[in-house]
Amino acid sequence: MQMRLDFHGTHYINIVIIDYDMNKLYQVMYPGAYLPWGVLLMHYLFQFDVFHLLACVNYVGLAMATLTHMEHFNVPVLKWGRMLVISEVCLVLRLILFSTTRSSFVSVLCMSILWMVLYRLPDAQQMLLMNASVHSVLLLFLISVSTSIVQECASIVLICVMLYRKKMSFTYIDDDQMRLVLSDHFRLKIVEAYMIFLLEWSSSSLHWSSLLVVVVLSSAFQAYAYTSIVDVPENLHDFYHNIWRLDPGYPIPLNFMHARANCKLAKSVFKPHNI
Repeated sequence: MQMRLDFHGTHYINIVIIDYDMNKLYQVMYPGAYLPWGVLLMHYLFQFDVFHLLACVNYVGLAMATLTHMEHFNVPVLKWGRMLVISEVCLVLRLILFSTTRSSFVSVLCMSILWMVLYRLPDAQQMLLMNASVHSVLLLFLISVSTSIVQECASIVLICVMLYRKKMSFTYIDDDQMRLVLSDHFRLKIVEAYMIFLLEWSSSSLHWSSLLVVVVLSSAFQAYAYTSIVDVPENLHDFYHNIWRLDPGYPIPLNFMHARANCKLAKSVFKPHNI
């Protein structure tokens, strides 16, 4: 950790943290959970399935934009996070329609219309989409029309994960407790990313052997990251103490310092500590 002491001719010393790595393990493991989508993107590209390709590009693009925790195109990070949730809702709806109609065009068209409608909703109404109960009901509909055991199992796991995350609290007790809560949060987000991939994979025409390849490679990647990256605990007391002040639906940063430097909301919540 590097620090700078700023006196500015006053009786106060401003301690400014310049830079340090935080949560390096999940900075690798969490984005790595989206690597299997490359298989689907290549499959849809080679099959000239433009509609499913565009739908996947939309979802993966929003996921990456949210993970970077930067205000791309002057769009707030909170808005990127909400667009990702909207994309997840629309993805499940598209899979429901595709399971019943087997039409890529109809399912993607309805998904696009719904996406634009939900995107234009006021913030207060968009917040309703953050509710795990809404996602659970949609996933139950998907289970009812799905003919894929993989899709059904992935939906059940997603429901359990979302309902569990709904009960998680980021109220500060102590630093050790917050480290455990954040670790659980990112682990569950990694599981969510893989399960959503399974939802999409099970609706594609890929052979089951492709899933075996994805599982082996993903497991190897995550195992290598887990065993080779040393995640040294840092003094993040000020960040841990203020997480609860983040707006509902705001994506928890993988790197608090990076978020504070690139997001206006994070900068206002995670102010530098002054003595």
